[in-house]
Formats: sequence, C-alpha cells, structure tokens
Amino acid sequence: MPDSAPSSSDAASDALFREMRDRVRGIFEHALTECNIPRTFGRNLQHERRHLKVGEELYDLAAFSRALVVSIGKAGHTMAEALAEIVGTGLSGVIAAPVAPPAQLFGFRYFTGGHPLPNEDSLRAGDAIQRLVTALTPETLVVFLISGGASTSCCRNFPPACARCSKAGSCARHRSPPIRRSRARISLRCCRMRRR
Repeated sequence: MPDSAPSSSDAASDALFREMRDRVRGIFEHALTECNIPRTFGRNLQHERRHLKVGEELYDLAAFSRALVVSIGKAGHTMAEALAEIVGTGLSGVIAAPVAPPAQLFGFRYFTGGHPLPNEDSLRAGDAIQRLVTALTPETLVVFLISGGASTSCCRNFPPACARCSKAGSCARHRSPPIRRSRARISLRCCRMRRR
C-alpha cells in the first residue's frame, strides 16, 4: 500500500504557494483601494480659504466670478461629485456619462451619453458644452474632468460642407460661434492629474 502522507517538499511548496497567493491578493486589494476617485482627488486637490490647489498649481477662486465644471466619461458623475465634496457649493456645469447616477448634483445638467457608441444624448451633451464654453469670460474658471468613455459620452456633429466653398465651417453659415478664452483652465484626467 503506497504511503499517502505528503512529503515535506510538498508541504513547503503548498506553504510557498499560499504565501505568494496572499501577497498577490494584498497587492490587488491595495491597488483597488488606491484607484478610488475620491481618494485620488483628495491626494491631488486641496481647497482652503477660497484657494484650490491642483498638484502644485494654486487657483484663487475669489478671483473668478464663477467656476464651471465639464465632467465627461464613465466616471463623469463620480469625478464631479469628488470635486464638489472638496470645493463645496458654487460649482455648476455639464456631466455626460453612459449611466445615470442615483442622485444628481445641484447646479449640473446631466446627459446619459452612449458607450461604446454615441447616442442622441451624446450629441446633446456636446451641444450643451459648446454653448457653455462659448459664453466664457476671462473671469470664469473651467475645470475639465475627463475619464475613459468620454469620446462617446459627449460628441458633436459638424455641419456639412458648404455647397459654394466645399469646406465645413469656412463660410458664415456653417461657422461655429467663437470660443472665448477664460484666464484659467484645469484639466484633470482620472487617476492622472495634470494642468494644461
């Protein structure tokens, strides 16, 4: 009758496997915890006495008449919610995401854009953002929050080519309204913060 007791090398191998599995699980759980949007924003954004610090850049919110937010992509609502949690009241803007949130933030227009393909709300979101940035003044701070899925959650149709000039947007009939520049624009990408 063969001996069925495990050898010491099998026991050592099993112990090593369990230890490796536990370490990998720990790394995975740590990565999931750190990829949390509110936690990431909390590490990279600070708001104190009407000053917003993004990384090393400091913005005096008192110098702006209003702060607008354009938040688009699969994490559109979550990013805007995390920003509002840090800054507090006074934000408004547009949020376009492929899934409607359970509750909306006050002051924001919501669009349920398509993903992986654009839908009618994707086009409405693009039009709303175009109107929003067309009305900018130098006293407006604009914060762009962009995550994966943004290109289909929010998009625009461009006018067809003009019959006379054969170029879209080159004649007055097809020209989009000019976008006025604001003094400051912050662009945050989910999990990777940078100022443009």
